Amino acid sequence: MTTKKTGTAKKHNRLLEYLLINIFGFICIGLLALFFLNFSLFDPFKFALKDFSLTDVYYTSVMNKNRFYNGPLVIVNIENKTRAELAFMLQKLQTGNPKVIGIHIIFPDLKDTSDALLKNVFSSYTNFVLPYIAKFDANNPAVYNSTYFNVQQAAFVNLIGGQKEFSTVRSYYPVYNNQLAFTTAIIQKYNASLAAPLLKKDNRQKEIRYIGNSENFQTLMFDEIIDAEFQLSKVENKIVLVGSLGSVINNDDSKFGEDHFIRP
Repeated sequence: MTTKKTGTAKKHNRLLEYLLINIFGFICIGLLALFFLNFSLFDPFKFALKDFSLTDVYYTSVMNKNRFYNGPLVIVNIENKTRAELAFMLQKLQTGNPKVIGIHIIFPDLKDTSDALLKNVFSSYTNFVLPYIAKFDANNPAVYNSTYFNVQQAAFVNLIGGQKEFSTVRSYYPVYNNQLAFTTAIIQKYNASLAAPLLKKDNRQKEIRYIGNSENFQTLMFDEIIDAEFQLSKVENKIVLVGSLGSVINNDDSKFGEDHFIRP
């Protein structure tokens, strides 16, 4: 009986020692964190820790983000082409019968005679979605497409709330103040039933699930599309997202793949 009690006492003593060691360890970590995070030299680390989310671990380590995307989205790089070249390319894409074409470009003003070419293309089809910048707060001026272009469907591209300039964007508003987000409008034209759950999230955020990099998606270049041998079946019934990913100049692709929001 005495041996059993002695063993139990030793077990309790060990648990108490472990508890005290853990408490001491947490106190040391806390003091170190207080020192480092309040020392200006370590400001980059402080901001990095503030911008950390457990979902980052999942998307970078658990989720296989290097797989090739086989869904309906096709990315088109317009580079820095003129409005006339864009109009010609859009007309070519439309002959391939895409389901929807989202254009990540705003046309707030008129430039030259090429405006008429764009207007003609936009007026001839109903599957275009163009962006605009909505005025959701006093510090955010609105930018809309010129009424000259007769844009039939446009949606906002604002990143709302938070320190979006200094942190990773992990969520967005599918609908805000009864206005559709750019992605929501595109999905609605592609498949209304898929967009239905998003339409119920007015002023409510939805998590963004990042997958891969530019090389994981089917990306078409301007020269590839206007080539006479281009296979139009590549865009048939697809979501075609047109924007600028930069240009490859002199085999220097250091800037290729970056997202450039342009207003040609």
